[in-house]
Amino acid sequence: MRGGTHALAGALIGAALTIDTASVVPIAAAIAAGALGALAPDLDHPQAALSRRIGILALPFRLVKHRGILHSGVAAAIAIGAAALVVSVYATAAALGYASHLVLDGMTVQGIPLFWPSGRRFRLLPLTTGGIGELIVLLGLLGGFVALFSARL
Repeated sequence: MRGGTHALAGALIGAALTIDTASVVPIAAAIAAGALGALAPDLDHPQAALSRRIGILALPFRLVKHRGILHSGVAAAIAIGAAALVVSVYATAAALGYASHLVLDGMTVQGIPLFWPSGRRFRLLPLTTGGIGELIVLLGLLGGFVALFSARL
């Protein structure tokens, strides 16, 4: 999946976690945390948006293979465990955004190494990155945003 789809999924998670708050600031911060968390697994790819944005700070992540350890259940467990230690809605949004990235990439023909270091790839669906299937997922995420914020009004 492309970065925009991942970011939207993470943003939707952040919004869903905070939609019942009275203030816009916590919602916006959780949306940002979820989106950043959802982009984090692609730090191992030099052309990924977040990787390019943080520049030299991404270099250690580029030492590993793309769709390798950062796209594994091990990495998701670490993210979720860290969020549990921090006990913050923003950390939770980031961790769940991270996990959403793995689910979305698991829906592609390339799959993910869920049980890394096993090289076996986990695939939920045979979608292609940038294809019609991803467009349908993206539209579904946008629909989720509309529904979530419409319910708040």
